[in-house]
Amino acid sequence: MQKYKRALVVSGGSSKVAFAVGVLDRMRHLEFDLLVGTSSGALVLPFVALKKHDKMLAVFREARTEDFYEPIEPLDAGVAAGGLNSAKPLLEKIRENLDDREALSIIDSTSTTLVVNTVRLHDGHLIRWVAGCRLESEQNPPGESGLLRVADAESLRRAVWASCIQPVGMKPGRIVLSNQERFIDGGFRCGAAIAFARHLATDVLAIVTSTSSEVDGSEFYPPSKWDIAGVAEAVLARLVARRVLQNDIREGAAVNGGEFGIVQPTGKLTPDANVFDPAQMKTMVATGQQRADEFLNSHPHWKPVARTPNAEPSGSP
Repeated sequence: MQKYKRALVVSGGSSKVAFAVGVLDRMRHLEFDLLVGTSSGALVLPFVALKKHDKMLAVFREARTEDFYEPIEPLDAGVAAGGLNSAKPLLEKIRENLDDREALSIIDSTSTTLVVNTVRLHDGHLIRWVAGCRLESEQNPPGESGLLRVADAESLRRAVWASCIQPVGMKPGRIVLSNQERFIDGGFRCGAAIAFARHLATDVLAIVTSTSSEVDGSEFYPPSKWDIAGVAEAVLARLVARRVLQNDIREGAAVNGGEFGIVQPTGKLTPDANVFDPAQMKTMVATGQQRADEFLNSHPHWKPVARTPNAEPSGSP
């Protein structure tokens, strides 16, 4: 199997994705041929694939809670729908920032593969949606769940959207409209997919939006039944235990060969990751930029390369 040269992995964390945005701003000089995103980490990858880092900065610095979800009223209607909030505002935001032409350029890319992680609700299987080149089912690491290729622009947008749907908190979403299968946050089964990327790429750079202490916790046990009631029971533990992500980091670091870099905050970024406030978002972006500078200064392998005259300049802090 021919390996990818360099993979970028971005974990979720709701509004803490602003930290990843700051890191990516400082690392826009790096070229990646494999992009892997989970939960809100998947939101930033289309910008990276399209090399639209300035647009990414503008969108996430000004992000507000109402851009992501809205309550379903009355409460019993939300319970019946399988989630207390609707994520329709987020889908509209994705459509606004990823038009058909841009989405198709990602799907048809011959140089970059984009992978978005979701969980299929009815059986709990981890489903990775693939856009771009090369990655096929036979490259799936042992023990992994399915790979499905994105067929059109709207399916790509909906895959990114579904990866962000927090179980119970948001109504599960469909990706292929002709199919009734519903999907939720990929972070429910894989913290960041670091081990997955390490299996496929020589060098891997992972951006994790939680501190080392935040990802530690008690063991996570999947629900006994994969329906919204079973997930509701398990998600209570998932909200406080981050062992899924911790195991992913440990397994990824254990893979031999190549370079493995991980960038994460040194302190807690926000008291409530489900709140999107422009002032806090800008602060988290700036924190990500600072951590990226520190990482680059101490890791020569990931040092910037000389820019061409037409290269997009880095955004201001």
